[in-house]
Amino acid sequence: MKIPNLVAIAKLALPALALSSLLVSAVATTAQPQPNSPPTLSNQEREELERLRQEKEIRDRVQAEVDRAFSRITTLLNTLVLVLTLFPIAIAVSVVLLRRSMTNQIISDAQKEFTQLQEQLIRQIEETAKANLKLEQSALPQEANFLETDTLSQLNTILTQAQIILEDLKEQKESVQQEIAKFRYAQAVKIPTVIDREIETSNFEHSYHNHELLSDTLSEPVAQTNDAVSEQRVTETESVNQNLDLNANDYLILGNSCFSEGRYLEANQSYNLAVKIEPNFSEARYNNARCYAMQYRLNLAVGNLQWAIDIEPMYKEIAKTDEAFSAIRGEEMFRKIVDE
Repeated sequence: MKIPNLVAIAKLALPALALSSLLVSAVATTAQPQPNSPPTLSNQEREELERLRQEKEIRDRVQAEVDRAFSRITTLLNTLVLVLTLFPIAIAVSVVLLRRSMTNQIISDAQKEFTQLQEQLIRQIEETAKANLKLEQSALPQEANFLETDTLSQLNTILTQAQIILEDLKEQKESVQQEIAKFRYAQAVKIPTVIDREIETSNFEHSYHNHELLSDTLSEPVAQTNDAVSEQRVTETESVNQNLDLNANDYLILGNSCFSEGRYLEANQSYNLAVKIEPNFSEARYNNARCYAMQYRLNLAVGNLQWAIDIEPMYKEIAKTDEAFSAIRGEEMFRKIVDE
């Protein structure tokens, strides 16, 4: 109530303030010719000035009160805006926390129910297993007797079948042994030695083209070969190969077997048949050279070894440490091949 009264008083005092200003200016104008004399104010003017001073103070107080009230209102508004801004965030955080707590509660309840259900199922399974066990125990003697009888009959059947199979295997073994004996006999009898001569001839010719130093030693077997007899016996050998239906690898395996048993002649015949089918069969050439070296047949060993090295150079290093060449290792022809 004081503030509106002060404002009204200030409005009423404005005309008087203007009038006093005019009077002061008039007094100042009249007082200009006498600058040395101090201005004299009447009592009415003093009262008017005092009143104006009071009105100014009142206006300042009113303005200060208005500013204070406005600042309070501004502070309240800012606080309200801040609260309104933080309120949705607080609500969202509360919702998240509430949801999490509810989720945890639901999970814990579900786990408890699952545990209870699991325990219940385990109890039911145990009860069912016990009941089945009792039934099985009651029926076990009968089943045991039946299984014993059935097992014995099955064992008798299996033993009978095993005996039959064993007899068949014995017959097959005897048949295979007979075939092997026939095969070895056919090789020993039907495979002519002229094949060795042909292989020797081809080895010598190949060695002649690669090493002129060996030409004199390799020419003698070629001159001694009878062409007509060779063609006839080669034809017979090819017919034997067709009947046996063996390939170069089969002859290689057979030759290795004979070599390991010390039957070098049969091994040479098998290796020669292998290289007859496949002339560039490096492994057969090398093994043939080893076999000839064991028999100290220098020319044939060197010729086959040279051919094997020409196909696979790795055999040169292998031959340096191979014990099969111990008998001819000191020969000049062998050293030229492995050291060149």
